[in-house]
Amino acid sequence: MSAFRTDLADEAAGRITGERIPGLETSEEIRGGFLFSRVRVKNEEAARKLGKPVGRYLTFTLKKGYKNEEGGFQAACGLLKDGFGEFLPSRGSALVAGLGNRFITSDAVGPGVLRHVMATRHLADTLPEYFSSLRRVAAVTPGVLGITGIESATLIQGVVREIRPDFLVVIDALAAGSAERLLTTVQITDTGLVPGGGVGNAREGLTREKLGIPVIAVGIPTVIYASSLLPEGAASPANSSPLGDLVVTPREIDEAVEELSRLVGYALDLALHPGMTLSDVAAFLS
Repeated sequence: MSAFRTDLADEAAGRITGERIPGLETSEEIRGGFLFSRVRVKNEEAARKLGKPVGRYLTFTLKKGYKNEEGGFQAACGLLKDGFGEFLPSRGSALVAGLGNRFITSDAVGPGVLRHVMATRHLADTLPEYFSSLRRVAAVTPGVLGITGIESATLIQGVVREIRPDFLVVIDALAAGSAERLLTTVQITDTGLVPGGGVGNAREGLTREKLGIPVIAVGIPTVIYASSLLPEGAASPANSSPLGDLVVTPREIDEAVEELSRLVGYALDLALHPGMTLSDVAAFLS
């Protein structure tokens, strides 16, 4: 078989055929032309067979051509907001962390999304008469070890200890197993995140067990392993791929990352601050 590798739970579940796994539940739903795929891993046996931690996973797939439809962005934003709403606590303060290297486009979705996240913690503290209705949200982009010399998880742990948010939302780039999933899907999970895991450079994890607060991980697939594109059988143990850990990314990645970062950021704002509209978010961020 080919060396299929993916960070998407629904892709991993789709590879399991002819076997019913106790503790693994999957479902799909189409709303407004956008696909919601849900995977629930309920026990350690299912986690081992799927290769994903116990927890809930939601994958939101963008409808083709939605950007060319009137109101397409607004529709996508509203539906993704609903997806976030399945995972975000209804109350409490939030820390949003955008992981990745902003100088490498395929790894820049975390910092990209943070450009569109409403940081309100300081406003709620200093001007409560105007901003008390907004959730207290702090935002941080910890960078990468090669630039800062500090693990991103270490920096985030320090911020969590200092400001004591009620939950963490962490955003990072992922690896997909099929090319059509690149920059067209958003995965949300309550299992936390291992920075760098998507490109074989796993660092210290960001999980509830580690931080003591709920961790909602948001992932956007930006790369695919070249070996995953090989025909079945081309990368068997007897004929391993000469491509090794080479990863591939779409030609139009610059524009796509910017568009998807804005979509995810706006949808997250709407989910974190119920009652706000897209125009409210745009005005706040302008």
